[in-house]
Amino acid sequence: MKTKGFTLIELILAMLILSILGIYTWISLDASFKTQQTVERFASLYESASAVLEKITLDVGQMFVVPSNQNLTYMIGRDNEISFTSLSHSPLTSESTECEQTEISYKTESNPNRQNLLLLLRNETRFIDGPKEEKEEENFEIVTGQLSTLKLEYSKDGVDYVSLWDTTNRDHENQLPKIVKLTIALKDSNERSDQEDKEVFFETFIDVPMSEFYMPSQKANAAGKNPNNPNAPTPSMPTPSVPTVTNPFGVSGGVGG
Repeated sequence: MKTKGFTLIELILAMLILSILGIYTWISLDASFKTQQTVERFASLYESASAVLEKITLDVGQMFVVPSNQNLTYMIGRDNEISFTSLSHSPLTSESTECEQTEISYKTESNPNRQNLLLLLRNETRFIDGPKEEKEEENFEIVTGQLSTLKLEYSKDGVDYVSLWDTTNRDHENQLPKIVKLTIALKDSNERSDQEDKEVFFETFIDVPMSEFYMPSQKANAAGKNPNNPNAPTPSMPTPSVPTVTNPFGVSGGVGG
């Protein structure tokens, strides 16, 4: 009985088919792996940006100014930095006798370890002594090292915005803005040359309830009061939510190379 084997052409065709299947399998796995990496990078950026926004919103939203000739309480805001007095200090323990008053500053510096990126720095001082160019106890901490854009704008009516607000000068003396518009962008600068840098943009409007430009009804609502019946019991306030953001994943222009 004769046994018929494969011809050389049949073997070559079989190897060719197996090679093609292997190449397509590798391409599919590689694409899936890159997609997973991209999603993870976006998720990490989104989480970092959300934390930054939440912290700045908490601090800025509780700004306060008490009229005084000494200007101990103040707010000085520019387009890329801001210093102010706030009631956002959190005591270390529930039994602590610390008050909520604190002095906070945010500013940016070049990131020495990441080209074209900025450091977002925050300083908190428990002793309120008014605005000064340099303070002995300043100890800035890094909030994030992935910042690519920071823009602050200020408004008394929510319509017209300016890039400078100073409660110590004549134009806005002892007057806080009604709204602070915050725009930030965080970028994941990838060291691999074959992958694009990913960037996410966030934009939020921070209400400042202690501003004199707030209407009485708005102040009552912010304090949990009924404007039609100020003597009514104050309802319990819900936990603050994460600020509203625009284009969190940088779609349509949010991805930069």
